Amino acid sequence: MKEATSLIPHYIMLGIFFLSGAVCFISALANAKWFFDSQSLNFFKKRIEQRMTLRIIYAIIGILLMCLALYFYYTLQQAIIKLPH
Repeated sequence: MKEATSLIPHYIMLGIFFLSGAVCFISALANAKWFFDSQSLNFFKKRIEQRMTLRIIYAIIGILLMCLALYFYYTLQQAIIKLPH
């Protein structure tokens, strides 16, 4: 008898993708000071002068991450359906 593999790690990774996209998107919408004044954004802040452009880029990145998580969830569900029982 073949053992069933646990899908919990997959769901955890999907949750991390979706949550990081949501944080990125909401921070861009709210113009969160803690997000845009972090040290990791200094590289982008030097290249992109306008803060509004940086906010738009991060909103798009957030939407893409959330869509990617939903796409992976959908393909995982389709793969589960196709598994032989």
